[in-house]
Amino acid sequence: MACSKDDNDPDMEVIMQVEPLNIDVNLMPYPTLSEYNLYTGPNMADLIPNEGLLLYEPITPLFTDYAKKTRYVWMPDSVSANYESDFSTLNFPDGAVLIKNFYYENSLPSNERRVMETRMIFKRDGEWNFADYIWNDEQTEAFFNLEGATKPIEVVIESGETISFDYKVPPKTQSFTCHKIGGVA
Repeated sequence: MACSKDDNDPDMEVIMQVEPLNIDVNLMPYPTLSEYNLYTGPNMADLIPNEGLLLYEPITPLFTDYAKKTRYVWMPDSVSANYESDFSTLNFPDGAVLIKNFYYENSLPSNERRVMETRMIFKRDGEWNFADYIWNDEQTEAFFNLEGATKPIEVVIESGETISFDYKVPPKTQSFTCHKIGGVA
């Protein structure tokens, strides 16, 4: 559960029910991103993580067309990832899920956040599997899609310049090529 202040009475707290995470790698991927209950609050596109998701950042993030990214890891209770050496990736257990959101803060014409995609990589039976979710234009839902897509976008980047381009969501084959050795960025 989460608490928040009532706008009409600043001294009164309102209890909001937060649905628990719904992650079962044996049933994944789900048709829609909302089925996982990854995010809380009235607007899923705010990307406010639900309890149980751990935010992380890689040492060397990759550039992706000026997109901002948030990354989370989730693992079942009573398991952990194992460090083997400086020259290998963490050894994640079955059931681990890595989540990466790609978004823009200054999307035009409204100059608001626009989430483009959410990528999930989950480990089942010793193998990494992929689930990519493409967000709808209304920013209310993201739908499972491994075919890839191209979405036009116009954004104001950090320098203040406005740029327009086609944001490319990669197909599963490209995701597999980039992550075939278990490395996750």
